[in-house]
Amino acid sequence: MDKRASYLLLTLLIAVSLCFFLISADPDPEAHFIAGYVQNAPDCTSPNGMVVVAYPTGDPNDNVTDIIGPSGNSGASNEFLIDCQLLQNSCNVNEIITVEVPYQIDHSSGPVNVTITPAGFDTVNMTLERHYRVDIPTPCE
Repeated sequence: MDKRASYLLLTLLIAVSLCFFLISADPDPEAHFIAGYVQNAPDCTSPNGMVVVAYPTGDPNDNVTDIIGPSGNSGASNEFLIDCQLLQNSCNVNEIITVEVPYQIDHSSGPVNVTITPAGFDTVNMTLERHYRVDIPTPCE
């Protein structure tokens, strides 16, 4: 075999090995994402720019947040993307995670529970709800 054929064979072998490695490698085997979509409120208020929170059910102090919309991890309107492995006690398969948009600008959504699956991601859909403020006057003395 001449030098040129040896070089081509070696190059082909390296290229095939690299392709196999890239295809079979998991980019982040520790990541488990909760991807969500938050529908606009009935009064047409958009959730973009609002914060969404995910936490193990019953432990809201151990939480991960994202910003809904283009400025958040998803980069898309009305969507969010949270890696629940970033919780202090990372999420596990069959664990229930609570997701909510806490009260902001007279609106909120959830809480919604999602069970973690071995798929590497789970999805949540919510609708933003408007809360009307009612002021009850204090009685005169």
